[in-house]
Amino acid sequence: MPFQYRYDASLNCLFSLWNPPVTLLDLAVFGESLLGSDDLDDRTCRLNDLRALTGAQPTSDVRALAEGMARWDRRLPPYRAAHVVGSDLVFGLTRLFQTVRGEPGEKMAVFRDVAEAQAWLGLPAGMGDPFARDLWRPDGGGP
Repeated sequence: MPFQYRYDASLNCLFSLWNPPVTLLDLAVFGESLLGSDDLDDRTCRLNDLRALTGAQPTSDVRALAEGMARWDRRLPPYRAAHVVGSDLVFGLTRLFQTVRGEPGEKMAVFRDVAEAQAWLGLPAGMGDPFARDLWRPDGGGP
């Protein structure tokens, strides 16, 4: 399963965990099924764990993803989305995604450290890594 997610209503945050391989169809399913959900509003933040990804996606896929996310995500800025990455290549591809996506007023950042991403999102200090195997409780999954 390429993605798992958990929505925490008390934090108004959507946590998503990504594992390779990820196809454009997987991303479309994520976008269509979750980002258009009535549970998410303009104040909902997102924390995406991309640390397991290798960066095997071609840049054309990254561009298509960014353009698709703009269609699927019906929220209006300002909301925050933090992406946690584990390699230089995925960092660069995620920055490319951020540049292509670039909605006015949108706040999106790429991090290598989960705690820094959580602080930037305004999540409670000391909550630990929400993606740690012993803490992860997904609500649902991919296709």
